[in-house]
Amino acid sequence: MSGLDDIIQERISKKEKLMNNNINPYPELVDKIDDLENVLDKFEEGENVKIAGRIMSIRGHGALIFFHVKNDNFKIQVLLKKDKLEDKFDLFKETIDIGDFVYIQGNCFLTKTNEKTIEADEWKIISKSIRPIPSEFYGLEDVEEKYRKRYLDILINSETKRVFDLRWKIIYQIREFLNTEKFVEVETPVLQAVYGGTLAKPFLTHLNDLDMDVYLRIAPEMFLKRVLVSGYPKIFEIAKCFRNESIDREHNPEFTLLELYQAFANKEDLMSLMENLFKILVEKNNLQKYIDISVPFERLSIIDFVKEKSGLDYFENTLDEFTNYLKSNKIEVEKGMSKAKMFDAIFKKFRNEIKGPLFVVDHPIDLSPLAKTKDSDERIASRFQLLVDGLELCNGWSELNDPAEQAKRFREQEENKKAGDKEAHPYDKDFIEALEYGMPMAAGIGIGIDRLITVLAEAQTLRDTIIFPFMKNIN
Repeated sequence: MSGLDDIIQERISKKEKLMNNNINPYPELVDKIDDLENVLDKFEEGENVKIAGRIMSIRGHGALIFFHVKNDNFKIQVLLKKDKLEDKFDLFKETIDIGDFVYIQGNCFLTKTNEKTIEADEWKIISKSIRPIPSEFYGLEDVEEKYRKRYLDILINSETKRVFDLRWKIIYQIREFLNTEKFVEVETPVLQAVYGGTLAKPFLTHLNDLDMDVYLRIAPEMFLKRVLVSGYPKIFEIAKCFRNESIDREHNPEFTLLELYQAFANKEDLMSLMENLFKILVEKNNLQKYIDISVPFERLSIIDFVKEKSGLDYFENTLDEFTNYLKSNKIEVEKGMSKAKMFDAIFKKFRNEIKGPLFVVDHPIDLSPLAKTKDSDERIASRFQLLVDGLELCNGWSELNDPAEQAKRFREQEENKKAGDKEAHPYDKDFIEALEYGMPMAAGIGIGIDRLITVLAEAQTLRDTIIFPFMKNIN
C-alpha cells in the first residue's frame, strides 16, 4: 500500500476503536456551543465555554496535549491534562488526528505568552476525518488540484478564504444597495424554449416529459423585460447563466450575472447608478489604494479606440478589409462572421490595455440587437460597457421597446445565423408579442459578478473567484 493508503487505514482503525468504546464518531447532536468570535472577544480568565471546530494542529508534552481548533476565520488553543481527563486523555491521544472535528467544554485562561486557551473539562468527537488534510504551510501546489478540491484550498489557504469572504460580502452589499434604491429582486427561468439576451452560444438539453429541446439561459434579459411589461418599474436578478464558449482568464461556462432594469430611465441614468455602486463597493471594502473611483468615470469611444489600434474605421472600411486585418493578425475568422463581430474581435484584442475604470461607449448598432440607437446617430447604439484592468465588468443600454424595430433586428440576426454565425440572436415571437402590449422606456445593465470579484479581490483569473469552477472530468 502507498503512504496515503496506510494513513487512511490507520484512521479507519481509530474510528473503529472509538466505536468499540461505544462512542459514535459522527453523532447527531452535541450541547449548544458558544460563538467562537464572542468567546475570543469577551475572553475572561475562568469563564466556562463550549466550542466546536476542526483540529488544525496537535502537539503533546507528556501529560499535556495542546491543539488548535478552527471555526470559520477563528482559531483557539485547547489544553488537555491527563490528571483531569484520565482515560479520556489517553483515548484522545490514541484516536484523534489533525482534521477531526471536536466539541470542547472548559475554562478560559491565558498562557504565559498571553495566548487565549481553553483548559478542557470534556471533549467529544463530532466527525472523524479519514483522509489527512494538506499542510497549511505547503498547501495545494498543483493549480488544477486547487480548483478540483476547493474545499481544501479554502480550508488551508487564507488568501483563497479571503477572496470568497469578499465575494459573499460584495453580493450582500449589492443587494443592500439595490434594496435602498427600491429595486425588487425577481426570478426568471433557467430552462428556456428560446434563448436570448446577448450574442452567445447556448447549451442545449432535452425535456423528456414534453419531448422538446430547451436551452440553458445565456442571460435573463428577455424574461426580465417581460416583467417590465407587467408593471414593475425597478427589478433585478442575480442569475446563474450558461454559455457554451471558451474557458479562460475571463470566461467560465457557468457564471453569475446580475441584471437590473429601470423603467423611465436611459443609459445615462444607469451609468450614474453603476458609478455609485462601484464606488460604494470599493469604499466599503477599503480598496481605494489600487482602484481609482473618481466619478464621473472617463468615457472612450469604441469606434475611435479600434481605429487608433487597427487603422480600421467601422463605417468606412469594408468587410474584406476587416477580414484581411483579422487574418494578418492571427485573429480567428469564423464562418459567417459579420463585420460587427470582426470589429468586436479587434476590440477584445486590445482592450487589456485599458486600465480604467472607464466607460466604453458608441458601439455600432449592428453589435447591439436589443439596444436603442442614439438620437443623434442611428448607426450608434445607446450602449456602454464598464472596463477595469481590461475586464468588461458590465454591459448596459437604453432598451429597444419598439416591437416592429425589434422584429426587424431579430430577422437580421436570423439571416446571420443562416450564414453561419453561431452566436446570432434567435427570433423570439413571444417576446415581440409582449412588446406589442407596451414596454415602458427603460434601461438595463448586466454586471458579471465573477469578473467584478476578480477585479476587487485582485485575483489572477475568474476561476479564482468561482468556488467550484468547471473542470474536465478525470474519473
